[in-house]
Amino acid sequence: MLQVKLLASTPFVRRGRSSFSLKVVNQGSSAVRGTPYFVLRAAGEKQPSAFVIFDECTIAPGAEGVFSAELDLSDVKGVVELEAVFEVEGKFVASDKLPLYVYEEGPPLHVAFVWHFHQAPQYRPSGVYKDPWPFLHVYHGNFYSYSEGPYSVHVQLHKRVPGWRDVDHFSPSLLEQWAQAVSEGFSTEKGRVPPSDGRVQAVARVLESVKELAARGAAEVLGSVFAHTVMGFLLDEARRHGLEKLLRFLLSWELEEGFRIVEEVLGRRPRGMWTPEMYWHMELVGLLARAGVEYTVLCEQHFRAASGDKGTIYEPYIVEDDEGNRVVVFFRDLQLSDWISFNLDFASPEEAEKAAWSFAVELAKRRDAAPGGIVVVALDGENYMILPHYRPYAPYFVEKLASLLVGAEVVQLTTLSEYLERSPPRRVLGYVPKGSWIQLSSSQWIGGVKTETWSRVFQHLRAVAALLEALGEEQVRSLLSERRSPVYEIFKAAAISLDSDFYWYGEDERERRFVLEWAARAEELAVKLLKSVSLSVARLDQRLVEVQAANPTDLELRLVLISHVSSRSLEVVLRPRSSQKLVLDAEGWGSFEARAGDYVIARW
Repeated sequence: MLQVKLLASTPFVRRGRSSFSLKVVNQGSSAVRGTPYFVLRAAGEKQPSAFVIFDECTIAPGAEGVFSAELDLSDVKGVVELEAVFEVEGKFVASDKLPLYVYEEGPPLHVAFVWHFHQAPQYRPSGVYKDPWPFLHVYHGNFYSYSEGPYSVHVQLHKRVPGWRDVDHFSPSLLEQWAQAVSEGFSTEKGRVPPSDGRVQAVARVLESVKELAARGAAEVLGSVFAHTVMGFLLDEARRHGLEKLLRFLLSWELEEGFRIVEEVLGRRPRGMWTPEMYWHMELVGLLARAGVEYTVLCEQHFRAASGDKGTIYEPYIVEDDEGNRVVVFFRDLQLSDWISFNLDFASPEEAEKAAWSFAVELAKRRDAAPGGIVVVALDGENYMILPHYRPYAPYFVEKLASLLVGAEVVQLTTLSEYLERSPPRRVLGYVPKGSWIQLSSSQWIGGVKTETWSRVFQHLRAVAALLEALGEEQVRSLLSERRSPVYEIFKAAAISLDSDFYWYGEDERERRFVLEWAARAEELAVKLLKSVSLSVARLDQRLVEVQAANPTDLELRLVLISHVSSRSLEVVLRPRSSQKLVLDAEGWGSFEARAGDYVIARW
């Protein structure tokens, strides 16, 4: 059996004369006499652009031969295919092929790999974990030459390939669960897992490694909303349920809270953010701008349907809304992102290594359209390794790809913030279509029991909207800065009830019960606060009624009295730990109710 292998260290070759080598290995039991040669063809061409034929030779059993020659690449550029062949009596016996990218001098192509790592809050209101996913994917894995799970693999990649740089979004909910586990341990239905447990120690090691990567600039960190809230989708959904004001406030707080958690846990304040499910909505421009978010990443599909001053996807854009709010958007390369997301199910490390080589060439080809531009490859950072099943050689593919790119001249690794410093956006888009990475649709989160669950959750959250009305946005925002405040607990419960992960798997009754449990918890706590106000009504005489209102809390509460027998209404402001008496005319207030927003506290 004869084997031919091309010996090449890089897929990127400068135009001109270059040396190449091939190795012929005779794994058979008898000598083989034949002719080795190189053939170089431009992509898609049958006729060779260059070739070299070596003298006929004999390869003894168990022996090998290495053959080297220069090829003149002065007249070729772009993608070519180099083939090494061993021919016996005019017939192919063995061959090997590799694509190459032949480049001229000029600006390099920049590439940013953006990885989205997320696990939704998996703990119940009791604190007991429903599922251990945030921790399991740290310590459990099944990968060639790598130990532990996807999150551990990611930091191991950086250690194995010095110089590898990327952009990492570790979702705030994932980081918070890690930090709490390291500090306090965690509980499952099977019992308590203390901080000293080996599983938690694995989490601690990964978390420390992520901090170190961020500190030395090997990874740029992104922020996001606290839970994996599909912001663009929920803006419309909340409007449909009459809860737009609550949703906008909640998203604004979630952004603030999410960025705070990332900075607190990783020690770096993000400049950009990951938009959950890449679900865009033009109303997000103002929301992100007001939160201080500089940039985000959307899909090439968004770019195709966008309008404005369009060039290619290989540059950042300013997206501007009708009110003049602005945010910078990078558009990911869909083909390259999906290549890693869905096509790394290899049968061997050799297959993974060849695929990495081909990927590098396909990436470099983008330089022809955008010299000096940036290619953004953005995808889930764990799922490419584990869905729909464990892919043993997927990390090895990324390792080999990283090795090819580190130190390359024509393709250079970068981060989003670094590229913006070098090449700020020049073009402005006035419209980017709404929708997710899934064909710009919302199909994954709606229909049947999923739509029903959204409706039930929003029904629970009406009490939270009422509390927001009663307290006022300024007071709520102040209270949300205190993590032990009951208001913080209420809004966090509301955020978890809207985390899209549980609706993605919404056909599963267990997931539906989980979000409803959190929504009910938010309602329970909000109602408890609202109903802490004591209200009583007494008739003084035929013409007058007296309303006594007592506020035993440390909060200022605003209620509205609405008459059932007239069009009258009256706002009542209850100072902390105070009471009021109101005297009303019986004719206009013979029957009325006290409300906070749409929530009725009491009726008379």
